[in-house]
Amino acid sequence: MPDDPDSPSTAPLRFLDTHVHFWDPARPDWYPHLAPDADLSAINLGKAEHMKRHYDHATYQADATGIDIVGIVHVTATRGAGNYLGETAELGRLHAQVGLPAAIVGGFNPDAALVDIAAELDEQAQVPLFHGIRTTTPIDYTAPKAADMLRLFAERGLVYDVVTHPAAMAAVAHRLEASPDATYVIEHTGWPLFEDDGAHTAQWREGMRMLAAAGPHVHCKLSGLPMTLHRFDVAALRPWLEHALEVFGADRCLFGSNFPVDAMFGDLPSLLRSYQAITEPLGRAAQAKLFVDNARAIYLRG
Repeated sequence: MPDDPDSPSTAPLRFLDTHVHFWDPARPDWYPHLAPDADLSAINLGKAEHMKRHYDHATYQADATGIDIVGIVHVTATRGAGNYLGETAELGRLHAQVGLPAAIVGGFNPDAALVDIAAELDEQAQVPLFHGIRTTTPIDYTAPKAADMLRLFAERGLVYDVVTHPAAMAAVAHRLEASPDATYVIEHTGWPLFEDDGAHTAQWREGMRMLAAAGPHVHCKLSGLPMTLHRFDVAALRPWLEHALEVFGADRCLFGSNFPVDAMFGDLPSLLRSYQAITEPLGRAAQAKLFVDNARAIYLRG
């Protein structure tokens, strides 16, 4: 009798992790947020030592024991001008040695001149796994330069991992709707800054609706909520993930761990079990899209 695609599976969970950071606290020029005196008060209500550790492919694999990791997407977390260039090059060499990561989301400086941004994109493109781009520097999406930057990404076939917060979502949605030639992934479930179950949450919910309505080229990375919630059990995550899945749909969402940042609040298998439990009503076919297939199509280019 054939396997029922909607029945529970006892096989190890297959996961293409779309948000991982490898880093070294011994390099404070690259990762000042890992320095002993770094102020993490905005997110640190957990075990900071679980984040501020040397995190490499071996550490990640140990954290992922019991999970069938089919690939990871490394997302830059360097600070300082141009550090992402060296990081992207190092990750390319790492892949040649150990087969990880499967894709790289590099960086750019939105305050630089367009010609300089283009040159840095092209430098990172010398690494074949460079498939995406992000910045944590705030961007004015109402300015013409924002459209020009998105054009640079589209011309190079890069996925743009969009860092935004609820107050800026309307402007981001309008810009992405007007720039449909690139692929966009909203990071960290829209990154609500705090859980107030009131105005901020309502702003997040409406902003997520607007982002989803911007077009099928806009996707949502279901990740990073523990930075807001300081926990990742089913009860905490469910209302946020269910809303994101409602407005974007299972075809346009994908899971990421945000490890080792979210390791402050628990272990990776527990996080993924929460993801599984929340999405179980959608069926195994939808779960396969959320855990592997959508990420492969977006970041691995097939």
